[in-house]
Amino acid sequence: GAAASAYNVAGPTDVDIEAAHATANELRAFLESREGTSLRAWLRHFDLNNDQRISLIEFSRGMRAMGFKGDPSDPFAKLDLDGSGELSLEEIDDVQSVLWHRFRLWCVRVFQNMQDMLKQLGVLPVQKRSVIAQWNSGEDPTEERVDQTHFVEGIQRLGWAEGSEEMLFVSLDVEGQGWFGPKQLKWFEIEKKRHKRKTAAKHKAAMESTRRTQDRKVYRVALVDIWDE
Repeated sequence: GAAASAYNVAGPTDVDIEAAHATANELRAFLESREGTSLRAWLRHFDLNNDQRISLIEFSRGMRAMGFKGDPSDPFAKLDLDGSGELSLEEIDDVQSVLWHRFRLWCVRVFQNMQDMLKQLGVLPVQKRSVIAQWNSGEDPTEERVDQTHFVEGIQRLGWAEGSEEMLFVSLDVEGQGWFGPKQLKWFEIEKKRHKRKTAAKHKAAMESTRRTQDRKVYRVALVDIWDE
């Protein structure tokens, strides 16, 4: 969960933690059996609004979409140790959560926007399609796309050193089409805005700290002048 609940002040017991670990292991096995990776399941079925956390409603919807036969509220409650009513990917798969977090940060530092990301990774040639084929498939024939080869080679060339390139591509290719485009990169714009807000906040804090330091210096100089009079 994102924040501690007032109803869970005492914190989880050892039994709760053990149950959460067991549930996470079972859930990861289920997600991998359905989608290949926890991250792909997270992106395709759970975190559709890309806010990095999901409610019970979002969790239940995703689990049912993947064919879960039990009551989704049971694993959700066991994983939600802080009682916040929300889950993060970290509470489901901490390893892939760290990878996903680092990849998002790397992307916003390397690329200016989605179009820049697609361009630098190597856009696939636009395939000419008939109007009927476009209508039937629902695809935009002019949409920029990146396949696995371009993705893997591209991020390595641009300095990605955390590995798991193939897994990241499979997770981003939520429709299993062998490529992804702008529709699969909506998280990027959200992450970019979040990064800009954090950077602006840090800059503001630094400026405020500098101002306070200068004010203290002026105050000390003024005191010295007073004593010298």
